Amino acid sequence: MIVTVALLRAALTIAAAHDWNDPLPVMVSCNSNSWARPLASAIRFGHFKTVESDDHDVPVGRLTRNPSDGPLVAALTIAEPDHDPSDEDIAKAPTDVQLAANLRYAELINPAMPVVIPTERIADDVDLYAPLDPAMDYGYYNPDGKHHSGVWGHEPIDGLTVHVLWPLPARHATTPPTPIRPVDWLARLHQTETWTGWHGRTHRIRDLEFYDNCMARAWLEINAATITEGVIRHLASHPDPDTVLDGPGERTRLQEADIALIDPRAWIAESPLARALADVYAN
Repeated sequence: MIVTVALLRAALTIAAAHDWNDPLPVMVSCNSNSWARPLASAIRFGHFKTVESDDHDVPVGRLTRNPSDGPLVAALTIAEPDHDPSDEDIAKAPTDVQLAANLRYAELINPAMPVVIPTERIADDVDLYAPLDPAMDYGYYNPDGKHHSGVWGHEPIDGLTVHVLWPLPARHATTPPTPIRPVDWLARLHQTETWTGWHGRTHRIRDLEFYDNCMARAWLEINAATITEGVIRHLASHPDPDTVLDGPGERTRLQEADIALIDPRAWIAESPLARALADVYAN
C-alpha cells in the first residue's frame, strides 16, 4: 500500500496528538534504511516516472512534468542531501504538526495523490524518489553520536527523538492493497481485540506498534464514507435490520446506520474498534 496525502496527513495528526513533550522533527531515511535526512518544508508536485536502479530493495523514479510518464505525486523535499545533517539542520526540520498542516494544502488539490520522498542524488544533481511506506516509525538521532554517527539509535541516550518516514520496500510495492470488500462492517467495528489491515491480514490490536496503530486509525478515518456505504448495503440485505447490537448503547442495526450517515468520520471515531485502537496508547 502506497501512502496517500490524506492518509499521511491523518496519521501525522493522530501521532502529533499523542502525549509527546514537544512536536517532533520529521526525518526521512535513505534507501539503505539507515541514514537520515531532515525534511524541508516545501512539497513539490510532479509525475512519477519509474527508472531502473541498482538498488533492488526500493523502487525509485524521477519527477517529471509529463502526465504520460506516470501518476501525479506529492514529493516531500529534503534539505541538503549531500551532507550529513547537523543538530542545526534537525532543528530546522518541520515538525509532525507543521508537516500535517502543509499536507492540508496538498490534500485540497488531490487527497489520493501518492507521497514520495527522495532516496538519493545521482549525476547532474538528479534526485531519485521512492513512494512512502505506510510504516512510519520513530527513532533517536544524533549526527555526532559516538557509536552510530548518524545511524538511527534505539535508546534515548542515542540522541534526539524524531519521526521517521521510510521508502516503500519493493516487496510491498508488488503487493497491492486488498479492496474494501463487502463485509459486515457493523460487526467489524464492534470488535475490540483485532484489527484487519488493508491487505486483509488480521493483527491483535495490542500487538500493533504505535505507528501501525496510527496508520490503522487514519485508514479508518479516510475510508469512513466508503465503510458507511458498505454498512448500508449490508443492512439492505440483512434479514433483520432491527436486531440489537451488543454494546453499551444497545442500538439496533438500523439506528446505528442512521447515526453513521449523519457524520461517517465521527461515527467511525466513536466505534468500539477505533476506541480500542486509541486506548492502547491513551496513557
